[in-house]
Amino acid sequence: MRLKRILLYAFACISITGCYKPFMEVGGGYARFNLDDDIVSVQDINGELVETKVNNIDSFIVKVRTGGSIIEALPEFRTGIEFRGALGGDIDVEDAATGDEAFSDFVLLMLGGGPFVSWKQPLGDMFFVEAGAFASGHTAGVHESGQIINDDVVNEDDVGALGWSAGVFGKIGILPSGDYPVGFSLEASYEKGEWVFEDEIGGEDTFGVDGYSVLLSSEIEF
Repeated sequence: MRLKRILLYAFACISITGCYKPFMEVGGGYARFNLDDDIVSVQDINGELVETKVNNIDSFIVKVRTGGSIIEALPEFRTGIEFRGALGGDIDVEDAATGDEAFSDFVLLMLGGGPFVSWKQPLGDMFFVEAGAFASGHTAGVHESGQIINDDVVNEDDVGALGWSAGVFGKIGILPSGDYPVGFSLEASYEKGEWVFEDEIGGEDTFGVDGYSVLLSSEIEF
């Protein structure tokens, strides 16, 4: 049922944008997000201040793009919607003199998406290169910090984050053929944006973030 809803939504997006040569692409791979500053937490363990920090977040990312060419005379120019999801994290654990520990971690739970545009240039009948740009609004994840006292987690605090980004991507791949209408590609992308953390009392902390990803993708044209 969930797959049917995704496909119906994809076809709705294609219909709304009036695409010529509609397509759907699914890709997965590795992504790394780097904050412009460390997320620092300080824990007071029996009078000793123990600092932990997280910054570089490694993750598995999935991207789904659906769209097509909106100008029949320029089938290389493509536009549509990109959906994304990513799961990963970073953790730091530091020991206090008592043997107890302070910890800080960021759990990346990214869900969202936004528009993209690209130019897909065939290289003969079999290969292609593609370059494009995208923008995304998404959830970013949850930062957690606290203490581990006698193997029990205490004084735990967590703060959620939302984010946005804009970036570029490039691909090289194999074109779909008439006998086998599925193409394959290798994609690399770079993006830059912000993550905004909001605590329970309404305070906000904003971090700049840049991200890199490498994906293997498959595409089908309708």
